[in-house]
Amino acid sequence: MEILDSQVAENYRKKISGFETKNQLKEYLSAEPQPKEKVSLGYVRSKDLSKLKKTNTFYFHATDKQGNFIDFPYEINNARKLIIYSGGRTKPFYLTSYCAEIESIKIKHKSKIEGKENSKTEYYFEVQLKEQFVENNNVNLDIDLKKLIKQYCKENQIKSADYKPILLDEVFVYK
Repeated sequence: MEILDSQVAENYRKKISGFETKNQLKEYLSAEPQPKEKVSLGYVRSKDLSKLKKTNTFYFHATDKQGNFIDFPYEINNARKLIIYSGGRTKPFYLTSYCAEIESIKIKHKSKIEGKENSKTEYYFEVQLKEQFVENNNVNLDIDLKKLIKQYCKENQIKSADYKPILLDEVFVYK
């Protein structure tokens, strides 16, 4: 295993230099906190939810109507799953049980996406999913999504995440 961050590597060198056996090192490493898995929340209009089970591609707006790139969680490449939220405008946002594993994410111009050629949005993030969306009974549908979005905006110093992708630790969205 190679540690790229020199400070982290030095810290581990100091920690492991005092171990007398490999078992002591293994026990120490197994007790180390594991990185938290990330999930991305993606917005879908309520009327389009039924279409999700028929697709393995999802699009986020990458630019606004003026062509400016929006506040976007670029660490989204660390997300393993995409979970859908809906609502908005006149109804509160809510989490759905629609979930899929992410295979890849790339930026695409609208001219390269069938059905989006005439969109006011110039660029999209195309999320390729391993399989189509399925309903996952482990998603906590009772979560206060408005509160989570507000906390997310505060932590990431952005004005609003409404209708945008949101990156969260998976512990926040599962039962």
